[in-house]
Amino acid sequence: MRQLRHLHLWGNNIVSLQPRIFQDLTNLQELIVWGNQITRISGDEFYGLRNLKKLDLDRNSIESVQRNALSSLKSLQILHLGHNKFKVFEADVFNNLSALKVLSLDSNQINQLKGNSLSGLQNLYTLALNNNKIKTLNAQWLTNVKMLTNFFLQHNKLNEIWPEIFTHLKSLRRLDLSFNNIGSFKENNFVSLTNLRYLYLDNNKLKHLDKLVFIYEELLMKYVALYFHQTF
Repeated sequence: MRQLRHLHLWGNNIVSLQPRIFQDLTNLQELIVWGNQITRISGDEFYGLRNLKKLDLDRNSIESVQRNALSSLKSLQILHLGHNKFKVFEADVFNNLSALKVLSLDSNQINQLKGNSLSGLQNLYTLALNNNKIKTLNAQWLTNVKMLTNFFLQHNKLNEIWPEIFTHLKSLRRLDLSFNNIGSFKENNFVSLTNLRYLYLDNNKLKHLDKLVFIYEELLMKYVALYFHQTF
């Protein structure tokens, strides 16, 4: 089966993956394991999958990924870890995934990411953290994702956005902060986001807006999808 390119194992009752179980599938490009009962990724499960481009582990019961457990996936471009039971991601979990472009961590129980959780993801352009329990954003863990284009943070528990949070995200085009608890914005919250095209702020706790939030010339013509449903 060395020529196998796509392997779908979704919708079974798999509770764990044995170490190096896929090591002979060196040409595998897509591995779909969503909808099982896996609880953790502990080490060498994906050893040998040097050509894997997509890994889908959505809808399992995964609580943790051991540090560097994914580091052998040098070609990985898409990683789905949504609808699991993650609460915290430790530093270096995604280390060495330099080819990764899409990372989906939505619909977990994440309340924080450690400072270096996203280190090594210099080519990431979509990050989905929606439907979690995040209360604050740490500017440190966003310094490594400078190519980020789409950032989804809707349905969390954010109540304040500090001005320095988005400083390094100059490539960002879509930012979704809807369905949080944000009550106001600082006047320079978005000043560094000169490529932003879509900003979603609906269903927060906004009572008023300072015109300085949007007064920057480069931004003024780009907020083409700005919504404030029931915020005034």
